[in-house]
Amino acid sequence: MSFSQFVKNITSKLGQILLILSPIIGLLILWLLSKDIILKDKEIWQEFFKSVAIALITSGVLSATLTSLKSIGYFKYQLSEILYGDEFLRHRSDLRALWVKISRELYKQKFKRIRKKLETIITEIYLPKNHNYYTSNLTIDILIRN
Repeated sequence: MSFSQFVKNITSKLGQILLILSPIIGLLILWLLSKDIILKDKEIWQEFFKSVAIALITSGVLSATLTSLKSIGYFKYQLSEILYGDEFLRHRSDLRALWVKISRELYKQKFKRIRKKLETIITEIYLPKNHNYYTSNLTIDILIRN
């Protein structure tokens, strides 16, 4: 692996690295300060490292939050792909109600003045519930010749 590929891999995973390392380093610094292991007499440096530790912990929490929000967006996209996919739509029992909702929104956007009349015409005249276009008045003539 070349150096440029290594840098590209590290930068693409920077959020995950911050998510893991930032809180650990921050908590380590706070623990060392509480035990007076580092910089016993230097209050300014202790305040500085305390601020750095808090910043690291906060960045870890922020990174975790952003990662989860990114995941939520991905799952929302995948869920919409499932819900409006052809396979799922074939098995829905409320297709007519769904069609009416979607059509209403389209009518509101495109045909504001005539949307109610248009919906009535389409649902009652062109797509009546109790009329089967494919089998009513069907006549089959079969001619068999020898």
